[in-house]
Amino acid sequence: MSYHGGVIGIINPALIEETSFHVGAFPVRFGDRLSSILDLRFRRARDDRLRWQADLNAAGFSLGAEGPLGRTGASFIAS
Repeated sequence: MSYHGGVIGIINPALIEETSFHVGAFPVRFGDRLSSILDLRFRRARDDRLRWQADLNAAGFSLGAEGPLGRTGASFIAS
C-alpha cells in the first residue's frame, strides 16, 4: 500500500486501482444518466502476507491493513 492523497478524503486513495469520470455520452453500462459519473475501481488486496499502514499528518490519522484470510485463497483490505 502506498498513500497518495490530498489533505482530507472520504475514501483512502491506497484502495483505488482506477478511476474514470464521464461528463457526457456515458457508456451503455451506466444506463440513462442525466449528470456526470465517477467510476471507482477498487484494487485487490495482497494475498501473500499481512501488511499494515499508518499515516499521521496535520489533517488526521489513518490506519489500513490487508492480507490473506487463512488458507482459503481469500484476502481482505480495510482502511
